[in-house]
Amino acid sequence: MVASFVEGRIRIRHISLKNQDTLGKAVETLKANNGIELIKPNRNVGSLLVFYDKALTKTDEILDALHSYLWEKPIIGKNKTPNRKSGIKRPQAPISKRQAVNIGLIASLSGSLLALLVNAKTAHVQLGILFTITSLIHIYDNKKTLLK
Repeated sequence: MVASFVEGRIRIRHISLKNQDTLGKAVETLKANNGIELIKPNRNVGSLLVFYDKALTKTDEILDALHSYLWEKPIIGKNKTPNRKSGIKRPQAPISKRQAVNIGLIASLSGSLLALLVNAKTAHVQLGILFTITSLIHIYDNKKTLLK
């Protein structure tokens, strides 16, 4: 997996690179390529940081060289951004209070306006009250910024 990519520098992370033999073979293979300036392996996290001369070698050549040591070939798409597909899925962070308040503000305002359009006065009033409450929570949480 390509963890980060800038012309002349690429960081590749893969679980296979935590193995000392695989990491060593990958480093030796990269050293044989023309244009590689510096390789910084990190076995603890399973990564390679490769600095290269973009005039002498391309990112695809580096990835092709590593393909035999990795389970899947990391691909860089048309827009030159790395394809971040890997077998490791990161757990999604729970929604924060700030996000919940922002969602509440948008949903209650939208619902209140929609209720007004369809002539549902009770729903309009209830959603207006909810919008007022979430607005007050938002103002209280951001009082240092909002009430300068």
